Amino acid sequence: MVCRTCSMNFGHYLWPETLGRLKVDHRTNKLDMYLQPLLCGGEWVAWSVRGVQMSVSQRNLLKLMARTPAHKLMADAIIGGRERTLLAEIATWLKGKKWTVITNRKLPGLEDGEVDLIGWNWSYPTEVLIIEAKALLQADDPNEVRSATREMQHAQEQLGRIIRILSGLPRTVRESHFPFVEWGKVTHWYGIVITPEGEPGLEYDHSTFPACSFVGLRQRLSAKEWRSPSRLLSAMVERKWQAEVRAGRVEYEQFELAGITFEDPILRY
Repeated sequence: MVCRTCSMNFGHYLWPETLGRLKVDHRTNKLDMYLQPLLCGGEWVAWSVRGVQMSVSQRNLLKLMARTPAHKLMADAIIGGRERTLLAEIATWLKGKKWTVITNRKLPGLEDGEVDLIGWNWSYPTEVLIIEAKALLQADDPNEVRSATREMQHAQEQLGRIIRILSGLPRTVRESHFPFVEWGKVTHWYGIVITPEGEPGLEYDHSTFPACSFVGLRQRLSAKEWRSPSRLLSAMVERKWQAEVRAGRVEYEQFELAGITFEDPILRY
């Protein structure tokens, strides 16, 4: 679609700012039609209608801000706020399932250590759940999937460290910091990684500390699977809703364009 700038009634201040944020230029390392969709001339602006239809506007704006040096700090603050919102949503959801939870609690004796969420259900007193939340933006290309997967793998390392520290503390210390858990009964520790909507790549190992989006968990898991840490973790490890995809194999099909040979990844079942 093409439009003359003088015919756009966006207001005196809003239109130049919007144009400056979304126009194609080289402020980032690479161009992306979804992040910078506006092609600007002297009096004309052109954009893809299909691109607008397929765009996830909030995510794309945050991604563009994160790639723009002048706006990166603002983007980091907004993305960090998403983590607090995510933890609040998870806590509310678990409380509705008869869990007792606490969020953003410092690890005893460590200045830089923090537990994102501890959950406990009195019906399953031997089990305790540790959640590491990652407010990652949803990935939409292979490089972003790999980057998000590495972030989730780092969260696995954090979970292992947190569980080692907590399980090694004297029971009296754990009781003073997390009094809602009957620590004398706890014998099993479980850890999971949760994001708002992003999923890890196929190379992610779910066997110990599985990862999944909160959107996916709410849609896919039954009430029975939310009852205890062990059932929740087992459902995330099995990932029955991805069985067909995970059983497939990746092959590459070559094609030529403008004298250059490309390889297109294809999932075979």
